[in-house]
Amino acid sequence: MRFSTTFELSDLEEAIHAIRKAIRLTPLEDVSNRSELLFDLGGTLDMKFSETDNISDLEESIRALRGCVDGASTNKLNQELRLLGLASALRTKFSKTGAMADIEEAIRVTQVLIDGISEPKSRARNLETLGYLNVLRYESSGDIVHLDEAIQALQEVVKLTPQDHPSRGRRVRDLGVRMEMRYSRTGEITDLDTAIRILQASINLTPMTDPNRAEWLHSFAVHLGHRYLRVLALADLEEGIRALEEGIDITANFNNRNKERPGLLFHLGVQLLWKYERTQEAADLDNAIRVLQDAINDPGTTRADKYRRASSMCSLSSGLFDRYKRTRALADLEEAIQVAHESIRMTERDNLRDPNQSNNLSIVMNALALMLEERFLRLGEMADIEEAIRAQRECLSVAFENDPSIAAWRLHLGLELEHRYQATNSMPDLTEAISLCISALHQPNSYPRTRIKAGRHAVRLCAFRSDWQEACRAASAAMSLIPAMMLQSLENSDKQRLIAENSDLASDAAAVALNAGESPYVCLRLLEQGRSILAESIQSLRTDSLGLRGMYPEMEEKYVRLCQELDVPDFAEPEAKSFSWEARASRRYVASRELEALLVEIRKQSGFEDFLLPPTEKEMQSAASYGPIALVNVSKYRCDALLVEKHQIRCLRLPDLHSNDIERRVQGRSLGSPLVLQWLWDTVTSPVLDALGFNHPPLSDGTASGDWPHVWWIPTGPLRRFPLHAAGRYMANEPPDMSMLDRVMSSYSLSIKSMIHSRRRQQTVANSTPSITPEKMLLVAMQDTPGQNALPFATREVEMLHRLCKEMALTPIEPGRFKDDIVLHLPHCKIFHFAGHGHTDNADPAKSSLLLDDWRTNRLTVATLMGLNLGAQQREPPFLAYLSACGTGRTQNNKFVDESIHLISACQLAGFRHVIGTLWEVNDQSCVDVARITYEGMKDGKMSDESVCLGLHRALRELKTRWLSTLPVVAPNITKDYPGEEREVELLDGNVETCLPEAVIVVGMATDVCDRREREAKLKLGHRRIDDFAKPLYWVPYIHFG
Repeated sequence: MRFSTTFELSDLEEAIHAIRKAIRLTPLEDVSNRSELLFDLGGTLDMKFSETDNISDLEESIRALRGCVDGASTNKLNQELRLLGLASALRTKFSKTGAMADIEEAIRVTQVLIDGISEPKSRARNLETLGYLNVLRYESSGDIVHLDEAIQALQEVVKLTPQDHPSRGRRVRDLGVRMEMRYSRTGEITDLDTAIRILQASINLTPMTDPNRAEWLHSFAVHLGHRYLRVLALADLEEGIRALEEGIDITANFNNRNKERPGLLFHLGVQLLWKYERTQEAADLDNAIRVLQDAINDPGTTRADKYRRASSMCSLSSGLFDRYKRTRALADLEEAIQVAHESIRMTERDNLRDPNQSNNLSIVMNALALMLEERFLRLGEMADIEEAIRAQRECLSVAFENDPSIAAWRLHLGLELEHRYQATNSMPDLTEAISLCISALHQPNSYPRTRIKAGRHAVRLCAFRSDWQEACRAASAAMSLIPAMMLQSLENSDKQRLIAENSDLASDAAAVALNAGESPYVCLRLLEQGRSILAESIQSLRTDSLGLRGMYPEMEEKYVRLCQELDVPDFAEPEAKSFSWEARASRRYVASRELEALLVEIRKQSGFEDFLLPPTEKEMQSAASYGPIALVNVSKYRCDALLVEKHQIRCLRLPDLHSNDIERRVQGRSLGSPLVLQWLWDTVTSPVLDALGFNHPPLSDGTASGDWPHVWWIPTGPLRRFPLHAAGRYMANEPPDMSMLDRVMSSYSLSIKSMIHSRRRQQTVANSTPSITPEKMLLVAMQDTPGQNALPFATREVEMLHRLCKEMALTPIEPGRFKDDIVLHLPHCKIFHFAGHGHTDNADPAKSSLLLDDWRTNRLTVATLMGLNLGAQQREPPFLAYLSACGTGRTQNNKFVDESIHLISACQLAGFRHVIGTLWEVNDQSCVDVARITYEGMKDGKMSDESVCLGLHRALRELKTRWLSTLPVVAPNITKDYPGEEREVELLDGNVETCLPEAVIVVGMATDVCDRREREAKLKLGHRRIDDFAKPLYWVPYIHFG
């Protein structure tokens, strides 16, 4: 054809005229020749349409191609070409008109073509076309059945494509994209996992120099971003950002791939916003805003690409909103709202059957609603909350029912209605708000994190109406989602962040359950399920599996392998510094899913039905065989002591204990003052002891462990900061036995389940062959720590222990005072005794540490200790960690207080059966006396488990007796003389603090790294000084876990 060389339209029209004439002259009976001519006419008209964009040319082309297909042909190749031509023309027409009939006919034609082909290469090529056509039909209709059909076709394509085929990478990538598309609709996590795995394979098949690699990296990063939103593993997000950055670099080198660049920039901006949400680093936010602006202005983003521009502007508005929340500058909020409105204007509202368009409109309407809600809270204009509610309703009206974000959008509408209820007192708004929160809670395809948040708000809103039954159902449903959120694949740091978001959920759930009339055991199960989550996740990976090994060795072998893969400390060095698509996060995620499936199989086996499940009522009562357990639950709804005894579980209401009183005293900071100890006695410990029957001292002299009742305390929430073991009335003229130390000896525990876990491990050790390894005491004396105050008594403390070691048949060892030296020796010691400075990290408790000579560059942190599995490295786990340092049992951040993420719990999770530590600052000289008396008691008790608690109990009683002897015969009545107003406390260093009246004695002020010298305090009250009749209570902060 002359047109192919001249490209003159007149030549093309002349050819069309000639073919039409030939068709007219060909008899109808000559089916074969007429079919050939119709095929030529159809192809030529299609070429003309490409030049003119005249739809009538395309329609005539389709009529001609239909005619040639209907014509009989014995040539299989010719028939295949005709069917392909017709399907292509129909697809082109659909792209112009959007008529569903065209795409449906194209699919039928392609299916006929496939049914007649068995040769793998041709079949794969045409199945690929069928998959693409079904995607177009899905995007137009929104019917997910068509997406399922596309995925089915593409799965067969990949099976038919050889490993070395040049198109395999692209085909694998297309399948991954469609799997992710289905995940976006259904929230089915297996689709997302499969998509990520497929795309990793696609990237591995693509050379570094291939310009298509940018497209593959783009899709891979998007999928990782979706999994981050679902699982919240920071490693997924960081890997996604790296992939997007590499893709952007590739587009800079291959100009012909610049069409991919705007999408790469858009998703990089979005993922940087997610990272900012996680890190709160201003640089991440600034980079996100800059990248999104680049995406909008990139030459590859044409004005015609409204969807891409609308999406980028929507995300930019979210970034500007984040900047407002950081700066509180109203101008940033106004700009964010303006950009959101512009994004809405760009969205094609007449094409909302397209999931991309409807999803983008839902996202931007949700973003706008949140911004208007914030402006209402800032300025108080009712018009803003009304518009926010309208925007949120439109967001939901265009969203697909099974969109994973639907729970978040319903929750947001519920909270906006709550704001209007608070402003107008409209009960219908409150009722609808509760209904929306409950609906969000039960949205199965949405993210567990969002659903739990919805449950928390549902509980709170139900409490407005004292609807405890509904509140209980919501709380229980939210609690049941915790395992789905706290995947074992998450790093401990990721788990810690999720814990912070739900710090009081378990306590509130237990409280509302009691208000709803549930049994104490049900409430205990809720508390066990939702507290000490990090500890439980670590312990579950270190659970002894010997019983499983004996009966089901293959399951046990797989269980141990998966646990070892998941139980890798966060501080471990990466296997390689280079970027790897077989990332650690992905490997951990796969192992986590395999472990979940394996646990289901294990629990099907006889005798293992409760393997790693929360303890049963019988198991809880058995845990109290050595002494009762008192779990003190603190909630804004009520406070109770749940008492576990070997024959019963019961609830003791604590009517005088209130969460706001606890918080007030925490702010007062002097948690060990006589008035605080008296308040603890009156409101908590005395009622509990009376209920347990411990209302008088032991009848004997109390020298043996059997003489003393033993109570295990599990406080919740901010009460964990307080010394329950030291509570009592210590004022003049009080009876001499009105204190904990005169009635019982006390231990603390993270949870009942941790007690059961520890005792089972001890039983396993007791039944095993005794260790022949020399029993060693690892001693560390940090009398001089770089950059810290000298602690001269630390050396005396360790010298004293050297003398005791011989009497206790222990070998003392003192390695180098560096982190690596200590970590190296920990697996081989029976006792670890540290005398030195402790550091509490207020922001991240996992970074709290024991300070060694290299503490500035290589700290011995909570995270380091939790990452050790000492029980796996030797048959018998170590016996005692004695942390003679400041605040080793302290968690300053309220968000983590219920998790007990501190140095004591870290040692216990590492494998130590017992840990002695402190709640706050301790006196250097007193540490020597406490350690001496404790170890002497252990020696007398032949190093039994009870001897540890008894030894510390003796030490505290002796120091308490010394303290009481320093008090004047007649002490002023502190409660009477010092009413409830705040007072100024002047420290000897000249600083002045405002304290509550309970803080009459300031034992020590919290510092980043504590100073263990005694710090005296004076209360400025006229011309009187309280330190004339009261001395610091140095014996109070010492505690025992075990």
